[in-house]
Amino acid sequence: MDDIYVLTLLKKFIENYITEQEYAELKIIVINPAYEAVIKKFMDSVWEDPGNLVLFTKLRSDAVYEQILASKQFIAAKNVDKRSLWHRPYYWKSIAASVLLIAALTKTTQKLFFSSPAVVAYSEYRTLAGERLKINLPDGSEVWLNAGSQIRFPKNFEGHSRDVQLDGEAFFDVLHDEKKPFKVFTGKVSTQVLGTAFNISTYKPQVIEVTVTRGMVSVQHEGRQLGMLSRNKQLDFNTVSKIAEQHVVDAGAYTAWTNGELVLNDVTMEEAAIRISRWFNVKIIFKNPGLKKCRLVATFPGNVKFTQVMSIISRLNNFTYQVTDKNVYLSGNGCK
Repeated sequence: MDDIYVLTLLKKFIENYITEQEYAELKIIVINPAYEAVIKKFMDSVWEDPGNLVLFTKLRSDAVYEQILASKQFIAAKNVDKRSLWHRPYYWKSIAASVLLIAALTKTTQKLFFSSPAVVAYSEYRTLAGERLKINLPDGSEVWLNAGSQIRFPKNFEGHSRDVQLDGEAFFDVLHDEKKPFKVFTGKVSTQVLGTAFNISTYKPQVIEVTVTRGMVSVQHEGRQLGMLSRNKQLDFNTVSKIAEQHVVDAGAYTAWTNGELVLNDVTMEEAAIRISRWFNVKIIFKNPGLKKCRLVATFPGNVKFTQVMSIISRLNNFTYQVTDKNVYLSGNGCK
């Protein structure tokens, strides 16, 4: 029986749609030491709900109780003349031991699966629109955080992995450590490496983009393998359709922003607007939605001015723009 099946049964039990046959099977599993690790992993993820403690404790108690009823000692005692049992000390000791066992099991379940996790101190960094930031992680790895992004990680990587949470875009240059994999979580997608360099972006609407410049990267969604990426490979995962696509790209074009360059590498105007908005701290509004489909290829140095960028891309895609405070309105025929 594999771990995935055990996790499926546990999830169905907690969410109260498990069948009688599956429940009987689960009662056997929860008292089998071979599955202790996978059960603990699951319970660690749901311990915050007190109701789960009650449910799981009852499950374990029921399992042990049925094990006691099925034991040879209990069957033998049940077949003895009940009147003689009143005068047999071992009978009462057996009953008492059974009760104590179930009580002890309840306490063990609480301690093993529902003990409060240790308090972990975190570091958190945010960049505003127009800002970029270089960060040194506790293990010596380096992160470049792009505009309008947020990153969160423990102040010390003391567990079995180096876990980082990201919203926005960042480039990671990770030190190699075989014993402690490096994981970046963007929503329900995780990117895992041992030591490599890669870029992750959530700028595109409903898309998580992973681009590798060095080494190997594994990308997963809720435990499902989406792909293994090597240098100059990119994976786009649509968070709505759950479809992942891989491409061969020039990874340097997707990480040039770490050197202060604004790169619009064959992107739609919709994506270009997101990047420009974050870069210059403005809000771009399309008067004609058809303009969002127009494509653009352009690279600008870090000291470029907003007006220079807009002047060039408006000529490339034949549209006009008007600036009011920090709002930029685009008008034109659009593209099909």
